Amino acid sequence: MFSEMEDENNFTIEIKDAKVVFTQGTDNFEEILSTSTRNKHLYLTTFNYGLPENYDSWIKKDIEYINEIIVVFNNREKNVDNLIRRSLRKNPYIQFFYNEVNHSKVISNGSSLYIGSANLTDFSKDNFEAGVIVKDVDKIKQIEDRVFKNAHLKYEPIFTDPVSPLIVPFLLIYREVEKEFKYIKHLLNDIKRIEGLSEEDIPDDGDELCTYISKYIEIFRLAKDDLISYATEKTEEYFVIQNLLEEIEDKLNYVKNKQPIGSSTISLLEFLEDYYNALDKYKEHFWRINTFDSDVTLLEEQIYFKEVENIFQRLNHLRIKWISLIKSNTYIKYRNSKSPIIFWLEFPSQAKKYWQYFLR
Repeated sequence: MFSEMEDENNFTIEIKDAKVVFTQGTDNFEEILSTSTRNKHLYLTTFNYGLPENYDSWIKKDIEYINEIIVVFNNREKNVDNLIRRSLRKNPYIQFFYNEVNHSKVISNGSSLYIGSANLTDFSKDNFEAGVIVKDVDKIKQIEDRVFKNAHLKYEPIFTDPVSPLIVPFLLIYREVEKEFKYIKHLLNDIKRIEGLSEEDIPDDGDELCTYISKYIEIFRLAKDDLISYATEKTEEYFVIQNLLEEIEDKLNYVKNKQPIGSSTISLLEFLEDYYNALDKYKEHFWRINTFDSDVTLLEEQIYFKEVENIFQRLNHLRIKWISLIKSNTYIKYRNSKSPIIFWLEFPSQAKKYWQYFLR
């Protein structure tokens, strides 16, 4: 069930409505940043990262911190350290990722998106740059999903807090559950119209998923005590962190004890052997009466998916609350290429040094 990230660097998205911008003396991407508001996120890919000083205000903490700010860059130069630290002082919620093959320049706030030649640096406006501004929200969402979704798994994350190392291995679980749910939704919609399935069409039994959820709970419990102990020393509002950790642990145990995603669909399709053994003249009737419950089954599968999604959202909220209560201007890089995140689910102790780095 669990798989490596697919090669997502080769894809095409057709866009009919866009405008081309040519600039020198001003920033090619100015329109995107100048239209960013409190209810928008900010996603960036750039070869060189050096946020121009005049755009500091767009990343300051007074922009709602629940907004995601993601920066993917390709630059191992020493001054990157200063740039990251400077950005974290302005907004400690920014998430940084390193991608050694990235040469793209994409800037999106969800309603406007820039793709072009301009890097996010002070020097960009000195050059003659060209780019495309896209306003089609559906196309923007497609691009964002391909470039920024699951960034922790696609690229090399730069952790800036002790909660992110807990989010990443759970993201692996969440991604697989989401993928399985999409497949099941498609399958259950199909069986309303099409008779006949093979064994290969039946969803996975979820044994591997259950194993990895149990492994993740090991990781979480290792971190929980460390985080509570540190928060108790650092903030009078440690109970906020403690309560969130306990809620997440309860949710994890609840999901662990539920039948995994795919179980309801497998139960629904138990009639298949009898269907294939039935006389031809009864097959259509037999199929219909045994698939009436497909909508109910889909809802049952959706509940499991939403429970997992709920945990993922709580983990992200835990990160936000931790950063708001306990400040840190430090960071640690994780080399995905050397040791894939999935190893953390095989060997939970591997994750430990990454959250403990921030608890010294």
